[in-house]
Amino acid sequence: MTLKKLFVGEHHGKRVQFSRAVLASLPSAALDYSLVGLLMELTRIGILAAGTIGMLAGLAVTFVLGRRWVFPKVPHGHLHKELLFFAVGAAAGAGIHTGVLLALGPLVRRGLHYAFAKIAAVSAMFVWNFASRRLYTRRLLKRVAERAAEVA
Repeated sequence: MTLKKLFVGEHHGKRVQFSRAVLASLPSAALDYSLVGLLMELTRIGILAAGTIGMLAGLAVTFVLGRRWVFPKVPHGHLHKELLFFAVGAAAGAGIHTGVLLALGPLVRRGLHYAFAKIAAVSAMFVWNFASRRLYTRRLLKRVAERAAEVA
């Protein structure tokens, strides 16, 4: 894979998509972690609440960057389907995220830095979100192409 293929163009092979998703997750993660840090340090709310707020902000950035750069373009008439699936997939990812934070909560209370719990939660959620979005986008584009062929 060349740098040009990674950063520019419409190539949407699995490796390019995954690499782009990792790069696109950087600003999402930066926003997520910044919010978690601010909330944990300044307000002293719990890891679960801070992690959820950060995750939601990061997901908004992830959706936009994924739509514009990571995954193939879904026709505008199908944006509602893409957004609906993203919301459902993100809800499942949020469940994964929350489950990891809940599982690691006792360790955070015993001294594990909250950043490690957040890294584990976001990593698990990233894998789920990437795989599910890639699969759904491919299926949606296939259905759109099939329907266009039927009409033609």
